[in-house]
Amino acid sequence: ILTATLRDLAGAAIATATLPAAARTLVEFDNLADIALWEPAAPALYTLELSVGDDTLTTSFGFRSVEFTTSGFALNGKPLKLRGLNRHQAFPYSGYALGRAAQERDAEILKHELHLNMVRTSHYPQSPYFLDACDRLGLLVFEEIPGWQHIGDKAWQAEAIENVRRMITRDWNHPSIVIWGVRINESQDSHDFYGETNRLA
Repeated sequence: ILTATLRDLAGAAIATATLPAAARTLVEFDNLADIALWEPAAPALYTLELSVGDDTLTTSFGFRSVEFTTSGFALNGKPLKLRGLNRHQAFPYSGYALGRAAQERDAEILKHELHLNMVRTSHYPQSPYFLDACDRLGLLVFEEIPGWQHIGDKAWQAEAIENVRRMITRDWNHPSIVIWGVRINESQDSHDFYGETNRLA
């Protein structure tokens, strides 16, 4: 038997569901009430625990809606002016080797010292530590697939399409991520290639 437990910000169980462990179906919770929406000023996070026997998988997420329209960006049905910048996760002298504390500190600097509400990942998915910090802090994320300028041959493009799939599969529970970058940064147009990355996303 698989047991799914939804917990609120305080860790209290607010809903549970069970289904056969071999079932491949959606877990649905009925009658959820008083759900707090995730937003930059109040980044409400919930936790889902999935348990089978002695094994438990835990993931956090938030409830929110996102719209990009001709009138601008809206979060939870309310217009929001985006202020952000691009971020590389390379650090002087250590490159990509810095761990959790440095990744979290970067998110804090963006949110609290630079007073931004959006960051674009240049040009690859970022450390999960950074994305988790963005979830907790209420910093919106535009996550990009790896690449810069070059789009290569059909085999290269097939791998780039898989990169889109890997990125979204890994990170789709992050409420901070509001847009997926599915075009290689500064690359030439390729209708079939980018049609497929868009379709996949």
